[in-house]
Amino acid sequence: LDPINSLKADPLSDPIAEIQALPLGQIFMVHFKQTLGGSPHPTVSDGDLDFARLTQMLRIKNYRGPVILEIPPAEEAFENFGKSMKYLQSLMETG
Repeated sequence: LDPINSLKADPLSDPIAEIQALPLGQIFMVHFKQTLGGSPHPTVSDGDLDFARLTQMLRIKNYRGPVILEIPPAEEAFENFGKSMKYLQSLMETG
């Protein structure tokens, strides 16, 4: 499942609600990437997709499958990856 691709295909959609509606057994992988104003964002952080809501929903569903983290290519790719991980860890700790 790739909520950003769903959002790009239909900006009025609610991809998090769509994932929430699926039975847990039908969720095999969730793709984490972010856009801001529809353009790729260098980190997974605040932007077009509400990651606080997404991670909370996955926790409530007891999702334990793989998550793919994608950031755009850049010289700072490793730094951006680290920032993304810290952001997601903070959501897991506070959510």
